Amino acid sequence: MKITIEYNSHPLRKLTNKQIEEIEVNSDSNFIKVMELLQKEYGKEFKNTVIDKNTGKIRFLILIDGISIVDLNYKLKDKNRINFLTLVTGG
Repeated sequence: MKITIEYNSHPLRKLTNKQIEEIEVNSDSNFIKVMELLQKEYGKEFKNTVIDKNTGKIRFLILIDGISIVDLNYKLKDKNRINFLTLVTGG
């Protein structure tokens, strides 16, 4: 099945040299499996950019079809759209 990934974050666009891409995944894929595929494609730097290696927390807001996910085992469906959005903090 195909899913679309949007890199709506400057660090990820710079790393992947893409703003959007389509990838093929197995029908039993979840978000973690997609992260593993992206790490194979773009190297360990991709994982280190997305996940804080000290805390294990994701540094981005992850949307699948416009809905924020917290469960990284979220099962994907054909034609899902994954968005990586930069978290905005401050006061």
